[in-house]
This record gives sequence, structure tokens and C-alpha cells, in this order.
Amino acid sequence: MDAEARDTLAIGPSTLINVCGYLATECRAITNKEGENVQVHALQLEKVPVHIRNLILYEYEMYAELQCSHMLRVLSAELVPERSLLLIETRMCYGITLANLMYMYRETSVSIPEEFIWFLLVNVAEMLTELHDFTTQSGIERRCHFITPHNIFLSIDGEIQIFPATESLSNVMYYGQQPYLAPELLGSSAMQVTPQSDIWSLGKLLFDMCLLLLPASLESPLPVDVCMTPNHQLVYSDDQVCLNSKSSSTVSAYPCYSLLLTIIIGKCMSSNPQDRPSAEELLSFLPRDSFPSAYPMFELIFGEASYYMPRRLL
Repeated sequence: MDAEARDTLAIGPSTLINVCGYLATECRAITNKEGENVQVHALQLEKVPVHIRNLILYEYEMYAELQCSHMLRVLSAELVPERSLLLIETRMCYGITLANLMYMYRETSVSIPEEFIWFLLVNVAEMLTELHDFTTQSGIERRCHFITPHNIFLSIDGEIQIFPATESLSNVMYYGQQPYLAPELLGSSAMQVTPQSDIWSLGKLLFDMCLLLLPASLESPLPVDVCMTPNHQLVYSDDQVCLNSKSSSTVSAYPCYSLLLTIIIGKCMSSNPQDRPSAEELLSFLPRDSFPSAYPMFELIFGEASYYMPRRLL
């Protein structure tokens, strides 16, 4: 990335995507030297040890070589030591985040359609399958945490793109993404994400979408000992299961989703990592051919997005 791009990054408009303890991710749109519109994600690394910075940089350099379905394409990664920044350049994604979508549905008290939840599940599972194969073969120790509502972009073309945002897994991380970390990672000094922890995060994401539980506020710190296990009940009918949550008393009506979806969420969030299905196993019993490659509802959503999205997410 050239000096002009760095200057643009320093003064240009910013959209805060993620705040994770001492790692803050900002995303800015710039034009690179080739004349392409790209996104630059700036990770603040002021309190991150030097050897961890280098490992994170190496991880992003490896992602730049990975042609992974549904991952927001990483073009380059550059460490700027004098500013304690890691700059990651990616393809442009015109759209909103999944967090924005969840806010919109919550605001209108309308349940997220189950077909969209399946669509997202298939896309994320396909990305995780490729990612896990790649990192296993490459021997990468992952520190990038993918599965949060703020890291999943819904493009105007109806496609899903996921950005691998780096997060602190240490016990000094207080901010909004902590609920999406698997229980075994809380307080971990190793700062390593595993395929099993990714699956737990996916289950938690689906759970929150079903209940319209909004991502935790990025402005309000969470206590370190925050309870990670959803307090929920399953109320059965013939072929549906109503997910009910005692902790979501502000939700007036609980949506009903299919028994299969509820079972999958429960398996993904198993307390024992070894009991969780792999991403490949999830795909093995999902009817992928019945899901489109793009979701047409996105175009309808974007016309209303500016009204429902919180100001800080625009």
C-alpha cells in the first residue's frame, strides 16, 4: 500500500466495524494506485506484543493467497509500526453487515425468514470448510475470528462476504464480540481459534438470529465473567420448535423455526468441542442445491437500511 493511500486512510471517512478490547477494526473505502475502489481495514495493535503482530501479519498474508468462497478477498496486508497499525486491503463490498440486518428486523418486530438463515448457514459452512482445510494443510495457528454479525457483509448483489477480523482472546477483551467466542476460548492466553470454536460461534450466531437478539453494544463493556450459555427453552409442536429465551424479555413474540434448524444450533453450541459437527459434516446433510447462490431480498433491504441502522454503523 502506497503512502498516498495511507494518508487517505488517516483522514478519510470511517465506519467502525468491530471493537475488541485492545484491537479495534476500522474500515475505510479508498481508491488504490491501480484505480480500483477497495476497502482498507485498520487494526489497532498498540498493546499487542511484537511477536503476535508478526504472526497476525503472516496469517493475513496467507489469506491473500487463499481463493475462498464467501471470504472477502484479502489483497494485501501491511504492518505500519510507527502507527501501531495493521492495514488489510480487501475487495470492495457494497452493502451492509449482518448486524445491520438484525437491527432492522428487531426494529420492525419481524422475524428473520428461516430460508435466509439456512442460506447464511450454507454460505458460512462452505467458507469454513475451505478455511479449515487450508489452515490445516498450511499449519497456520489462527488468531482471526470470523463468525460475528459485524464481520459478515451482505452485498447489494445478494451475496455473503465474510471478513477475517482479528480479535483478542485474552481476558482483557471486554467489548461486543465476546459473546461469539466459544466458552473454551474465554481467558485463553494462547489466542488461537480452532475449527470447533468456529462452529460454536456459528451456532451462537444462528441462535441470535432466530431470537432477534442484537449484537452486544460496542459502547458498553461486558464483564469478564459474562455467561456464555444461552438461557433458553424449546417448546415443541408437530414439526416446529419455538426458541424461547428468558433473557430476551424485550422481545414481544418468539419466532418458530423448524426442528432441524433448532437441532443444528444445539449441536453447534455443545459445551464439549468434540461433540460439535465439523463444517463439512454440516454441509453433508444440508440440501445445498435448493439454496440460490444469491439472496434476492437484499435489494429490498438496502432501500430501508439507512433508516434502521444505528448512526454509528452507517
